[in-house]
Amino acid sequence: ASSSTYRSSGKMNAKRIRRIKCYTPFCPWAFPELDHKESFYFVGHYLGIVDPYFYRMAFPLKMTRWWEERVLGNIFFCFDGCAQYLTSPSAPYLIASTYQN
Repeated sequence: ASSSTYRSSGKMNAKRIRRIKCYTPFCPWAFPELDHKESFYFVGHYLGIVDPYFYRMAFPLKMTRWWEERVLGNIFFCFDGCAQYLTSPSAPYLIASTYQN
């Protein structure tokens, strides 16, 4: 019984994984190796703007998330993986103030 349960749960998990819709942040730089993973927002590449309030402009609209989850039934996932945040002296403070709530 346990092996059939494992097989059926594996099928269900595989089905859910196929339904994950990953969105990436907007990047004003058009470099193939940087596009679709990094926004560079907190290191000033948006014309020097680093205000935490405007960080949301780098990501899809709330309507996009609603559409993917409620209408299409997908799992919505979005990330910003910028390596320059690790070496920027101001990025940790700005990121912390963005996510304080």
